[in-house]
Amino acid sequence: MTDITTTLTYTADLTRPLRRMNIPALFITDARRAHRITVTVLRAGNPVDLGGTAVSGTVKHLRTGTTIPLSGSAQGSIASVTLPPAAYAQPGDIEIYVTLTSGDVQNCIFAATGCVFPSSTDRVADVPGFYSLAALQEQFSSLDARLRALEEIGIPVTTADQLVSAVTLDSWKFNLISATANAAYSSTAEAAAGFDDASWRTVSVPHDWSVELEFNSSSPATYEGGYLDGGDAWYRTTVSVNKQNGRRYVLCFDGVYMESTVYVNGQQVHKNYYGYNPFAADVTEQMVSGVNTIAVFVRNEQPSSRWYSGSGMIRPVELVTLLDDQIRMENIRVTTPKLDSDLTNGETVVAFDAVNKTGAEASATFTVDLYDPDGAKVGTADASAVIAAGETQNVSATVAYRSPKLWHISDAQQRDSIANGKSASVSGNPLTCENALAGKPLGALHVWGKSTQNGVPTPTAPVPIVSAGDGGTVAVTVSDGADNSQTLTLQTPNNLPGIPVTSGGNYTDESGQQWVCDEVDLARGLYVQRVTKIKVLSSLAWQTTGIAVDRYFAWFSGIYTSNVLCTHFSTAPGAETVGGAIANRNNLIGFAYAAKGTSTLDDFKAFLDANDVYVWAALESPTETALSAAEIAAYKALTTYAPTTVISASGVAGLAASYQQSILPSNAPTALLTASPANLYEAQLSAKVGNRVQRSKRVTYGYRSIRFDKDTGFYLNGVHTKLKGVCVHHDGGCIGAAENRSAIERQVDILTAMGCNAIRLTHNPFGAAYLDVCQRKGVLLVEELFDGWTKSKKQKDFGRYFTDHYSEVVTSTIHRDWNNPAVIMWSLGNEVRTNLTLGDYSSSEIVNVCTMVNNAVKALDATRPTTMGNNAPGGNLSALMAIVDVVGINYNSNNQTYQTDRPIYGSETTSALSSRGVYATDSANMAYPSYDNKAVSWGNTAAETVNAYLSSARSCGHFVWTGFDYLGEPTEWNKYPAKSSYFGIVDTCGFPKDIYFMYQSMWDSRPMIHILPHWTHESGNIDVWLYSNCASVELFLNGTSLGKKALSQRGTKNQYAYTAAYAAGTIVANGYDASGNLIAQDIQYTAGTPAKLSLSADKTSVGIGTDDLVYITCDVVDKNGTRCPNADNSVTFTVTGGSIVGTDNGHGANVEKLSGSTHSAFSGKCLCVVKHDGASGTMKITATANGLTAGTISVTKGDSTVKASAPAASFIDATNPPRRDTSEPTEPAPTISAISADKTTAALNEEITFTMTVKNTTSIRVYIDGSVNRYIYDVKDGATTFQMSFSTLGSNGGVRTVAFQPYNGNTPGAMSDTKTITISVANKPRVELLKISNQNATLGENITFTLRIKNATKVLMYIDGSVNRRFENITPDMTEYTFTMAFSSLGNNGGKRTIAFQAYNGAVGGDKTTATTISLMSGSSAAPVIANVKIDKTTAVLGEQIKFTVYLDNATKLLMYVDGQVNRRFEDVTTSMSKYEFTMSFSSLGNNGGVRTIQFQPYNGTTAGEKFKAYTITLTTTVVNKPEVVNFTMNPSRVKLNVPVTFTVNTKNATKVVLYVDGKANTSYPTTGDATVIERAFASLGSGNGVRTIQFKPYYGTTAGELSPAQSLTLYVTDDPLTVTVPAAKQGDDLTVTWTAAGGAAKYQLLLTTPDGTAALLGETAALNYTVPGLKLLQPGDYTITIKALSGNTELESVNKAFTVTGDFVFAVRDDSTGIVVVKYNGTASTLTVPNTVAGLPVVEIGAQAFEGNTKLKSVTLPATIEIIGRRAFAECKNLLEVK
Repeated sequence: MTDITTTLTYTADLTRPLRRMNIPALFITDARRAHRITVTVLRAGNPVDLGGTAVSGTVKHLRTGTTIPLSGSAQGSIASVTLPPAAYAQPGDIEIYVTLTSGDVQNCIFAATGCVFPSSTDRVADVPGFYSLAALQEQFSSLDARLRALEEIGIPVTTADQLVSAVTLDSWKFNLISATANAAYSSTAEAAAGFDDASWRTVSVPHDWSVELEFNSSSPATYEGGYLDGGDAWYRTTVSVNKQNGRRYVLCFDGVYMESTVYVNGQQVHKNYYGYNPFAADVTEQMVSGVNTIAVFVRNEQPSSRWYSGSGMIRPVELVTLLDDQIRMENIRVTTPKLDSDLTNGETVVAFDAVNKTGAEASATFTVDLYDPDGAKVGTADASAVIAAGETQNVSATVAYRSPKLWHISDAQQRDSIANGKSASVSGNPLTCENALAGKPLGALHVWGKSTQNGVPTPTAPVPIVSAGDGGTVAVTVSDGADNSQTLTLQTPNNLPGIPVTSGGNYTDESGQQWVCDEVDLARGLYVQRVTKIKVLSSLAWQTTGIAVDRYFAWFSGIYTSNVLCTHFSTAPGAETVGGAIANRNNLIGFAYAAKGTSTLDDFKAFLDANDVYVWAALESPTETALSAAEIAAYKALTTYAPTTVISASGVAGLAASYQQSILPSNAPTALLTASPANLYEAQLSAKVGNRVQRSKRVTYGYRSIRFDKDTGFYLNGVHTKLKGVCVHHDGGCIGAAENRSAIERQVDILTAMGCNAIRLTHNPFGAAYLDVCQRKGVLLVEELFDGWTKSKKQKDFGRYFTDHYSEVVTSTIHRDWNNPAVIMWSLGNEVRTNLTLGDYSSSEIVNVCTMVNNAVKALDATRPTTMGNNAPGGNLSALMAIVDVVGINYNSNNQTYQTDRPIYGSETTSALSSRGVYATDSANMAYPSYDNKAVSWGNTAAETVNAYLSSARSCGHFVWTGFDYLGEPTEWNKYPAKSSYFGIVDTCGFPKDIYFMYQSMWDSRPMIHILPHWTHESGNIDVWLYSNCASVELFLNGTSLGKKALSQRGTKNQYAYTAAYAAGTIVANGYDASGNLIAQDIQYTAGTPAKLSLSADKTSVGIGTDDLVYITCDVVDKNGTRCPNADNSVTFTVTGGSIVGTDNGHGANVEKLSGSTHSAFSGKCLCVVKHDGASGTMKITATANGLTAGTISVTKGDSTVKASAPAASFIDATNPPRRDTSEPTEPAPTISAISADKTTAALNEEITFTMTVKNTTSIRVYIDGSVNRYIYDVKDGATTFQMSFSTLGSNGGVRTVAFQPYNGNTPGAMSDTKTITISVANKPRVELLKISNQNATLGENITFTLRIKNATKVLMYIDGSVNRRFENITPDMTEYTFTMAFSSLGNNGGKRTIAFQAYNGAVGGDKTTATTISLMSGSSAAPVIANVKIDKTTAVLGEQIKFTVYLDNATKLLMYVDGQVNRRFEDVTTSMSKYEFTMSFSSLGNNGGVRTIQFQPYNGTTAGEKFKAYTITLTTTVVNKPEVVNFTMNPSRVKLNVPVTFTVNTKNATKVVLYVDGKANTSYPTTGDATVIERAFASLGSGNGVRTIQFKPYYGTTAGELSPAQSLTLYVTDDPLTVTVPAAKQGDDLTVTWTAAGGAAKYQLLLTTPDGTAALLGETAALNYTVPGLKLLQPGDYTITIKALSGNTELESVNKAFTVTGDFVFAVRDDSTGIVVVKYNGTASTLTVPNTVAGLPVVEIGAQAFEGNTKLKSVTLPATIEIIGRRAFAECKNLLEVK
């Protein structure tokens, strides 16, 4: 039977949040089993085996509440269900759920909404009638009564989810109004539902329009914003809603940059001012049943950011539908208060806001359920509350839970430390290994020998010596102190002796006794003999000594001791006691044998012969013997027990061992040892009112403990942890700021592979997806709220709105992220006093703002510390450091000594500069070298910083600026075309730079090694650096070792440095462990010439149900596949089955369009980012470049996304590495032969055919007369023909030469023989003068010439016998040519000018025409003349103005000669003038000591008159008396705009005065004697609100005098100036301010500046008074009210009026705005009555410490409204008798 069921395919990843979706399929009422739903189940992108898992589900008809069960099956990783007939039985909305069950775990993997539509076969297709509104209300009332009745008798009614649906709105119409924001643009027509947006393009949201634009060198974003424009734009979409009572509809935006206004069905519902915070708009009132139009207007007015911000709806948007007819549960907060002190105590507090929406008082029971990472319910608790109708109550429930699975970080180095512990050493017998890791091998186990005697021997009473191992073995026992043990038996054929000594021993036991003793060193596998047993023989060379005894001594070879043990003698009695022994370090041993004089040496020798006398003495040189293989194997099998391991052995002096000690706290759970850090839990709330139950959305959280210590740093889950962090900006390179989860995952994976464990989100909140990825991948986060505060860093940034809107940002961000375990600190800001554009903060002002923001954060989340990035910690920001909990230091030379009373870390460090694959500074291409030797002046190199912070015991760690390069801030180039940063460890493509591997070598424990630079050079000595974390490294060049280096030889840049003489081939770096095993390797091959493109993808398959992107890396490679590191080929990408999102190459100064399909390679690489088209199949990506073989790769489009895996590592033999042939194949040379032409003589334009034979040729260059003239392409081997003709005769009289040169690609062949072609000149070029418009003309009058021409390419015009003009724009096919010209002179023949023409074709000239005469006249009968010249002074100072008057006649121009040379031309002279006047000054003395000669000459047209006689002017450089302004007056001193002011300036010895306005030179005026009168009007009020400063500076020539004292001129706009009256003000009282009317003002705007410097808009009014609410005047102090008179939006006048608010209290409004809190009392009264109300609100609370320490108070009366008295409110009030 044919399967006709429609299959709907979906994907569910168990590590990602489940999203409810809409099913687009059409369900019809008469269908049966028509739809199969299949869900591919993944975990972190990998398929999950569903063997043994049950599949089930339900279909719920929302109209009737009917539920139909579904049964399904699982095969592999795919779960499927088929809809039964009952699912289609009823028309209307449906919900479908698919669930997996395994054991006691049940997990929903699919949730969707759909609709069943009536089919054409249904008997009733439509509802037979419509209800009236009244009838519907009656029905609802009846239903409500029935529900309550059911509740009363205990019948359960329903359980429902509070979240009905969350629909992602990702398809929008978009229109960019302008790439430059226009403040005047205010249209809202686009928001209307009926607006026609058909011409707008469709985009997917998240969307960033800026990254789609071309780079603009003139962009207002400047280099800081990456030269990408912003502007104004609209987005529109529609959504269908079945609006129902009891439901709330909310639009949720995760971020729109920058200012956004949201409209629903034409009505504005929200405006947001910050581009990075989430915000929501309740649109229930605006929504209608049916189609709804949502429009968003976005403005990015630049410059708005110090880095690239992006523009538009850069983060997701959802329409959320919520049940809202019962108890709404929101702002759910999960905390684990007991975890910090006990990691096994997972007591969980879930607090939330409960909003009563039932319409009546409700008694609610709340249930909290906790679910572990596997989905199992692990805890539950209840809470209850009685909530008034419409009220909100904060409710909490506490769930007891033990031994949670802790959330921890993805840090391979820390996991390695946790797994292997730290090395600890202990000695003794027995010895105890505390907190040992179970199953770890013992290290460096030593057994120390021991010899003892049971008593003191004498010659007559010997005592045997007992040594360890006398029985042939020593048993070492390793146990847990209970039943579990291991035993190691060591063979001791020579025993294990040991001698007690006073000094020089090799072991000291627990009692302090030193021993020289034999040792078993199991780590080295050796028996070490330090003690020898010697038989004392009579044959030794004995000598006699002694005072009280006969002592006999001898020298013993090979020993070195100050003590011995002996069977018959002892060192204990002393040297002068019989039986005593003595030894020294000269190998001498003496024995006191008998009393003095009672024995002889022979007696002593006889004693030795009769007795076996032995001594144990220390050897001069120890002897080492290898242990047996069995003993070594048995030792290696020994492991520790946890947590306590006891090691013991009998009869030995002691034991010593090293072992791996756990770094975890003793109560740490095993969860910290798991490879996966994502131990994420979920909490769900249920609210029950009567028998109705409503469930909240599940909230994700984790169990983790954080602690910051001022002396020892940061602890995560009790484990000391260094923050190995980076700062990142939010853009994704070529995809811009549009958030994409797969792009985020790629970025985080690249960073964690480097060893990074923390990210500082700079300098703004990131999107929810970024934070979710980090919590699931185990990365610590510092979430930064702001870059700056109230003082803007860029003219159009958020600083403009901070005061009014900062709390919205704080609240929305923290509510969204407060349950995220990855977030460890809230950062309040960054370098808040740097780069300010509108003035600095005062000391008190910045403290107030910081306190304000810190308090806002702490009020929401007190469980995390606050911090901020400070770049001047020791200076004016010290006060800020005292406010936050953890001190963040930006740069400051890695100094970590600040603010020692609190923890510290490097919040922003390094700022090293580099370009990927570049190894010397390239200024032409704006690139920095990859060697770690370049940093900004305020930063440090990477190695300097990482070493400083890793070695600092106090520091918590640091965050490198930056992890990835980002768009904008191309420091230090800071000019076009540099458009992105150079700070990154990774470039904008995600390609690691060389410095990445330095960090990896210091931050990660996984074996690695990296070579820089590449190995494709010309010649010379190359500095080769290796980065590695291996115990030692070795570099090989073409099989020859260049040396092995140990860790101790690593350089200050954390590099192993070599210098290698370049030789093409293979360079290999090996990394070895401590035992010399090869564990890491890197290889570089010399590359040949670029031959092809090689593509690789970061995914092999992409899920079509996701928005995952695929990153395609393109490498330019040679014929062997070796990347060509210097290649910069332009690459074009094409995609089938998908589309291109962006392209890039990672170079900071590349300005190719990021959203285009073509990008050049940089250092041999470029990137293409693609997305699928939503259809199953294959997506094929192709890359092409001129001259290179194309590259192609395919990616499957299917049910799931599968990441590409790296090939398994394999090592080559570095001593015999593979060689790659980089030579190019020798191609046969292209040739051309057998050339012939069908004619050797031809007329102009006659076609000539050339025939030739070519071989190995792809193109031919044609040379005519020795130069390349044209190209022939697509040539095929064999005979070929070529046609051409000649249009000119050339430069050789018609003799033209033709030659051909063959090419194969760029390879040339030999030039062919030359062919000569003679061009016939039978038709000589000709020209004749056909017509002249006027042969009698005046100078300057236009004359038109018409020529008849034939076969000409050029015409020459002769005037008076000489060539005057060439007309080159003539072609042989022209027959007539016309031009117009005028004559400017009469010539040399009284105005008679001769004209002739000659035609040319190439170099061949025709005959010259007969000359024609034109008569010219000057236009005047008389010659121009000068009658006289007057000069007002003949002696002057340089720069002094001199007036000239020239009397003249019949002139049209005047020339002025200075020192014989033309100096000026006056072209504005006319014949009607009788005199010409002008002034000028001289700037130099000339060449004759200051004596300058002056002459003038008149002209009429080109007719010159006679020069007038010369005059002499004498110039000097100095003034005897310096010019000065004596004084000046102005009348009036207060004047309306544009009304003149009269200035009278009294001067001495001045030739001019310059007016200065507001300190700047404005206008120059010549003086008129000692008193100069100047009239001047002013058109603007200036920057001082109309108060302008006026000054004058005098000059004598160029000699300046002193600037006069300033006077103030007051300007106003209206005739009626504004005056303001403010009465006495008392705190908390309303204050009415009045003012006089300002002429022309329609309204007045009022601003209030409070004592802390905060300015806020009060409002606007047309009245002449305004009442400031008392709530605005709660604090005593100095205020300023600003009143601006406005006409429309034009400010006419502004007045600032200062006033003081008096009072003794410091008041605050309670958080819920229901009352007043007394924060502080500063008065001196002895009897005090606290007011009942302040500013209309009751006084309800006395704050903590409000009256503390006030010794004046004796009696305080409190109002009855007081509800709370805070801690220590009246403490230390020593004279207070009563509070009533």
